[in-house]
Amino acid sequence: MDSGKINDHHFFNVAGFGLDADICQHFEEFGIRGPIPYFLVGTRAFLAFRPDPVQIRLDDKELEFSPLLVSIANAPEYGNGAIIAPSALPDDGYLDVTVLDPMPLWKAVPNLYRLFNGTIDQLPGFHLFKVKKVEIERLNSGAIHTDGNPHQEKSHLKVEVIPNSLKVVAGPGFSPARKLDVTDPAKKS
Repeated sequence: MDSGKINDHHFFNVAGFGLDADICQHFEEFGIRGPIPYFLVGTRAFLAFRPDPVQIRLDDKELEFSPLLVSIANAPEYGNGAIIAPSALPDDGYLDVTVLDPMPLWKAVPNLYRLFNGTIDQLPGFHLFKVKKVEIERLNSGAIHTDGNPHQEKSHLKVEVIPNSLKVVAGPGFSPARKLDVTDPAKKS
């Protein structure tokens, strides 16, 4: 499978910054694990989050956003069933950069289910870019996460895919190129 690198931090699943990195950082500091503490930390982080403008430089264009979050996904799922990049494949030689525009709480709550049923890409304000490399310039240094581990990082982020960098042993019938059917948990690999 592929892996990713954001500055000097390697990741195999998902990296990013914005709300998700803030949640990772605060959850790490919270000290109590479990779904209820995670929900409390996430709600508090959402209400306090203020997006900053970022510039994203792709091969042929430069884009500006003030995002709720930017996720760089090698695989579809953060973990615990939260699917941030439904079309990401861990062995295609690309990373899926997903940008989610800010939204008020009254819009976020009724759309939260989209994060768990694989339809977040149908939400207005969801942007997807398949990349081999990307450079991101933030206003300030701040939190990022790699596979859910928080780090402080400078404002300039250089991201790249490292194709075929990890050999994985899987059980019979597993095919990493097969898109997961997220509507039926029994069909997940």
